Order: sequence, then C-alpha cells, then structure tokens
Amino acid sequence: MERNRLLTLLVLLVTAVMGAWAQEPATTYTVNLKDGTENPTTWTGKFGDATQFGALPLEGVTEGQTVTLKYSGIRELKSIKAKVVVPATTLDNTMIAWTAGTYAVPAGGLTFSAAITVSGEVTLVLTDGTTLTLNKGISLAEGATLTIEGEGTMNVNGSNGNTSSTVAGTGTIVLTSGTLTATGGNAATVATHGTSSNPGGVAINGAVTVNGGTLNATGGTGGSLSERTVSAHAGAGGTAISGNVTVNAGNVTATGGNGGSDNQYCSGAIAGAGGAAIGGNVTITGGTWTATNGSAGAHMGDGTVGAGGQAVAGTVTDNR
Repeated sequence: MERNRLLTLLVLLVTAVMGAWAQEPATTYTVNLKDGTENPTTWTGKFGDATQFGALPLEGVTEGQTVTLKYSGIRELKSIKAKVVVPATTLDNTMIAWTAGTYAVPAGGLTFSAAITVSGEVTLVLTDGTTLTLNKGISLAEGATLTIEGEGTMNVNGSNGNTSSTVAGTGTIVLTSGTLTATGGNAATVATHGTSSNPGGVAINGAVTVNGGTLNATGGTGGSLSERTVSAHAGAGGTAISGNVTVNAGNVTATGGNGGSDNQYCSGAIAGAGGAAIGGNVTITGGTWTATNGSAGAHMGDGTVGAGGQAVAGTVTDNR
C-alpha cells in the first residue's frame, strides 16, 4: 500500500545480561536494509546524540541504545532487522585450530606451515589485497562450516607424497567472495616391483557452495610406476571436489588430476585412471562453472591403459 506521508518508527531497543563478560567491549550492531529495498536513500537514522543521513547501515549502535529510523518514501514499511556484527579475531601463525567465530587475515598476508582444523561455524575474512597460504591443508570437522568472505586470496596446497585431502573432513565450504585455490598433492613414484602406487590427493573433500568469488580446485597427479615393474597399478588422479557443488554466483573451475604412468619395460601393469573433476552432484542457479576430467596416465609397457576421469560423477541440475 503506497503512502505519501513520512513514517516514523521507534525500533531496536537491544538489551543483554553481560554477567561474567562485563569486562568485554560492548557488542556493536549494524542496522541493514534488506537487499532489494526500494528508495534506500529515503531512510535516515538517529542513535544517541548522533544523526546519520542517507542510506543505512548505521554503524556504531551499541547495546541498550534506542535507535530512531525515519522513512520518507512511499512504500509501506514491512519490517526492520538488527544484525549483530561480531568483531573479527586477527589471525597469527600460532592459531591453527579455528573454532566458532570470525577470523581475519592480517595486512601483509599470512602463511601456515602446519595443518589447520575448523570446528563449528567459522567465518574467514580475506582482507582486501592479502594472501593466506596454507601449505599443510585444512580439515573441517563433521558439521563444521567455513564461510569465506572478503576480496583477498586463499591458497591451500597439498603435500607431495601425501594422499590425504588438501581440504579434508566432512564439513562445508561457503565461498561468498575472494579467490580460493585448492590443489591436491601429487603421489610419489613407486620403485618396488609388484607394488601399486598411490592416487593423487583430493583438492576439496566434502560439499561446496559458491555464492560469489572464484573457486579453483585441481586434483593431484597419481603416482607412477618405475621401470620394469610387474603386475601393478599406477595411481589414479585425485578428484578436484569430491562432494556436491552448488553454484549460485561467482566462478568455479574444477580439474581432475592426471593418472600416473606405468613407464617402459613394465609387464602386466595398468596406467593410472584420470581423476574426476566433481565427485558429487552439481546444482547451478547462477554464475559460471567448468569441470574438466583428468587424463589417464601414459602407458609405455605391455599392460593396460587406464580410464579417463569423469567431469561430473553425479547429476547436473541447471536452474538458470
């Protein structure tokens, strides 16, 4: 229902029992208009003795303050929501266990040489212009969610000779902005006769939702066989993303790892199969995505050629 008069509302009286946390800084709140709200510049706000004109949000609202919002547009007011802004904890090299909370990459970036674990609901802010490098991978506990925000870059590298997943565990990654690149580790060549080599590492294990930004995932290369190996399998290429992938916006590129080679003079050996780009299902409502399967390893003996990988092992549902 359209109206041509000014609507004035008194909203958002926020109280809390501080208890044992009384010594902590007061929580800060932000007033946000819902995405798609018409005439956003017709809103003004007042909190305490300060008046802010123009579009919301109103930064600096603290606990217990009364906030007055004024709307001079022509649409009927439906609702207003207050969002708690949780201060981010700045990461340093000693923080390898990320529990529920918000973490930010410091200016200048950061490199970890130890594996990272994630539990609970974790938000990671990739500060603009920074690069976060994880050289020993990251593991998400069951039920954990890692939401990645900001306009920086995150590189997660697998270890060569290590077949574990680069982004391991059974949690979920949600990418909203920035660039995430995950690379599976390459398996080692096996020199023992009759012994098969390992597969390449999986880049991302578990489910991924992309709401924005850029995701690049590449599976590791399978281990090759040394010369004259008898009756053994070269390792398959690693899967880029093993779980289900949902793309709502942004860009996704998934590339399966290549299989290992069986090398010359091998007898009865099998070259490694190519890895899948995506091992689960794909649902897409927006954005772009590319899935490329890994190639079978080179075959130089008298055994069997490995199979090529699958681009998507599950089903693809395109709702665009």
